[in-house]
Amino acid sequence: MSYDILFDPPEGTEARPMDKQAWEQIVTGARAIFGDDITTDAADGRYELDDELTAIQLTCHDDLPSISVPYWFTGAKAGQILAKMYELGRLVETATGLIGHDPQLALSLAEATSVINRGVAIFDRTAETLARIQSS
Repeated sequence: MSYDILFDPPEGTEARPMDKQAWEQIVTGARAIFGDDITTDAADGRYELDDELTAIQLTCHDDLPSISVPYWFTGAKAGQILAKMYELGRLVETATGLIGHDPQLALSLAEATSVINRGVAIFDRTAETLARIQSS
């Protein structure tokens, strides 16, 4: 179970496979966001970037990338995690020309960035639900 950011091509265009130049731009930018401890893998048209500290993962196994993080965080920490996810998402948009959206909030990435507290509320509610399930 994870909080996700998804990407689509602009209306009227089709998705293209991730290219090496876009991937390198994303990795360079991600190092600025997360530091040098991220792990990356690029092989056979499959791309993956992981930040162990935040558990944020960017994957692109087909044409469209996605960013995910497990619901391990609550409160201010969830806000910090979302801020990093959204920053990585904007980086993906810039590098690829794709448009990011937050399906949990049903908002574009640009709109979701301005209401991060709504995303935090989803993290908090999910943590409460998971705690109830685990205690039953």
